[in-house]
Amino acid sequence: MFSRPHRVTGVIMVCALAALAEAQPRQGGVLTWAAHQEVDQTDVHRSFSLLTGMVLGRNVFDRLVEHNEKLEIVPRLAERWETSPDGKTWTFHLRKGVRFHDGTPFDAEAVKFNVERALNPENRLLAGRFAYGGVQTVEVVSEHVVRFTTKEPVGALLDNMADSGFGAIQSPKAIKEAPAAGVVPTGTGPFKFGSWTRGDQLVLEANPDYWDGRPYLDRIVVKPVPEGGTRASLLETGEAQLISQVPFQDLGRLRGNKAVVVETAPATSWQYIAVDTLKVPDPRVRQALNHAVDKRQIVQTILFGVGRVADSPIGSGYRMHASVGAYDYDPARAKQLLAEAGWRPGSGGVLEKDGQRLALTFLVPSGGGYSGWPELSQAVQSYLKAVGVEVKLVAQEWATYLATTRKAPAERGFDMAILSWGTADPDSGMRIVLHSASIPPAGSNVAQYQNPRVDELLTRGAATIGVERRAPLYRQAQQIVWKDAPWIFLSERREAVGRRANLEGVTAIPSSAGLVDVRRAWIR
Repeated sequence: MFSRPHRVTGVIMVCALAALAEAQPRQGGVLTWAAHQEVDQTDVHRSFSLLTGMVLGRNVFDRLVEHNEKLEIVPRLAERWETSPDGKTWTFHLRKGVRFHDGTPFDAEAVKFNVERALNPENRLLAGRFAYGGVQTVEVVSEHVVRFTTKEPVGALLDNMADSGFGAIQSPKAIKEAPAAGVVPTGTGPFKFGSWTRGDQLVLEANPDYWDGRPYLDRIVVKPVPEGGTRASLLETGEAQLISQVPFQDLGRLRGNKAVVVETAPATSWQYIAVDTLKVPDPRVRQALNHAVDKRQIVQTILFGVGRVADSPIGSGYRMHASVGAYDYDPARAKQLLAEAGWRPGSGGVLEKDGQRLALTFLVPSGGGYSGWPELSQAVQSYLKAVGVEVKLVAQEWATYLATTRKAPAERGFDMAILSWGTADPDSGMRIVLHSASIPPAGSNVAQYQNPRVDELLTRGAATIGVERRAPLYRQAQQIVWKDAPWIFLSERREAVGRRANLEGVTAIPSSAGLVDVRRAWIR
């Protein structure tokens, strides 16, 4: 009388085991990734590009430590570490038996080489220098123990080192033997650099000897596809298994496709328009620019509700974010501030002062930027025109655009630029874009913003250990920057990433919008 239930139970168990087997990762396959832009270069210590860090930094290289999907610091090439009581000495115990893709061993000497190369100002490795900023000496204690010494405590050292590209450990041999055409990316990561045909594709090959286990995928092919509609079509047809920067206008259609998964993960990123504070020195004018732009309307219509109007210079995903205010859409207030600053209506409705028209050149990328940027830029141009500010849009191809924003002020030829930033810690989140020492070409303070009090707060924040002690410093810095308005504060940036439903194992890392990890990805 018990035979029937036993048969039912057996069927259930068989089905469960079949489902379990189906869900197990499978070896093999090629991931075709349609990216919104192209990798900008092969030396990750030179690049601030999110895509370069995501594609090369995260797959070809490892870091001593890195961020997981919860933005926690986890060990990688360093198995463990300890700091001295005064916070000035960091001792890292390195993983043994690891080799670079060129066969040379990873050891303390390799770490020393990477850090000293990054910190050497003659090399102009801005990203690498930021990762290890504050480190004064690197000591090889033994083959697999390395010690960093800093002049002052560096509260964000681990977070800065954990960045996908900034903190990558490269093969000293590959660096020393680099051809004139550029460094061949050679790390210890799960994929080896295969080839790169600029404008066509970048190929990564599985590393069968990876210390953390061979990746499931055999190959990753990354294709630059700047046009968003084309990326969406490639995903729908299956020609691409993964696309970055899903066009917001296509979200509804793609989410209705059962063969496709679209995810928009929280992140620390934000987007803004840097205003040249030397060209526009009066903070009242910059405040007026903020009041003239309807950010809520931009988020709702141009960004299709994806994002959140900025209430701080940094995103709310940061541990030390502070909501410090709002620049409500108020054209009347904008006009009042402009009048208080001495600007009067002139010919053609453009404001004038001392014989000069309030005319600004607005640099935007022509392709490879972020979702909604072309429409957003045109909307800002229209909003500013309504309060008497003449704006000329100047579009440049992505790599040229990035290079232009990082030129010395006398060489760049623009007054405003649309930008995005996002990192894991407010040190890298603020100091690299707001400290006076980071004015290009030294960094990414594109607004040329200078405030001694902000510099002091950011410097102290970097040299302070503990969130509870650092948070008040960053709150003050956020309040001052908000009032000074070196940027048109737009919104927190979210990015939709699309994948085929049979692509598993892709995880989002919230240190930047759209940052995905495909190292353990596999295809059903």
